[in-house]
Amino acid sequence: MGEKKDYLRKYHFHRYQAKPFRNPYFQREPRGKGGSVFNKSYLTMVLAAVGVIGFIYLIGFAKFWMIKDVRVDGLQFMPGTEVAELAEKQLSRHRYIIFPQRNKLFFSKGQLEDALDEAYSFEELEVGVEKRVLTIHVKERVSEVLWQSGSLAFYTDVSGTVIRELPPDDVSLLTFHDTTQPTLDGRVVEGPYPRLMYLHGLPLIENEQADEVHPGDHVLSAAGIAGIIEINNLLQERGLIIERYVVERTDSVWARAEASEGFDVLFDAEGDIAAQVGYLTAVLTEDVPDHSKLDYVDVRFGNHVYFKNK
Repeated sequence: MGEKKDYLRKYHFHRYQAKPFRNPYFQREPRGKGGSVFNKSYLTMVLAAVGVIGFIYLIGFAKFWMIKDVRVDGLQFMPGTEVAELAEKQLSRHRYIIFPQRNKLFFSKGQLEDALDEAYSFEELEVGVEKRVLTIHVKERVSEVLWQSGSLAFYTDVSGTVIRELPPDDVSLLTFHDTTQPTLDGRVVEGPYPRLMYLHGLPLIENEQADEVHPGDHVLSAAGIAGIIEINNLLQERGLIIERYVVERTDSVWARAEASEGFDVLFDAEGDIAAQVGYLTAVLTEDVPDHSKLDYVDVRFGNHVYFKNK
């Protein structure tokens, strides 16, 4: 009997140790695989998100990647601030929505070159990044004439290629007269005027058709440009000041020179300029010495010269 009691005692003891009876109202969450995996996955996602954010910041926004300066060299006539401002405008933009182009890893060389080509017509253009400096090396086309189309004026080279639009300060100097001071937006442009003689020394050609013009466009033949430059120099040597040259179309070879004395000279820009100036000189000295009575002189047809009085 004693052995039987011992057996039952051991049986109930082991059953108690196994804890098969649980209170349904006081049960603990199981500490099995499900809860452990969930906690580890959540932690992994948080760490991965922190890592991605840190990587994006390191690559996209850390200071040692940022371009801090813009250097422009090779310019002779136009101010470098214009080119630098255009470059700074691009650096302030973003790429791939979030990354600033001031970051040299995300700076678009091609976009800046396209923007510069749209605004100017350089003979040579090279863009690069050295350490934290954006470098822009250019070689300018030399402006030989000014081309006016409508209300806009442009620097133009000897081949007839438009280089760039005149900035407002230079436009104000074009309207300068001896009795006034050049103004811009109602304010007087302070003197002395170092660019005044340069601008007034360039022949101003006006297009009567007022065709739309952009940098890089060809507005007149190289021979036509050369002819206008030559006649302008020869007339200046004879003390005759031409305020502007007028052409009807961009493909025209005939031009009209408007003299400050109040008469016009009609000439062939691709003809014999020296001969035409010789005929004009003869009319002004022999036929109509009083230039105030003269309306125009036409020297386009060789030794058949025509003139009209007012």
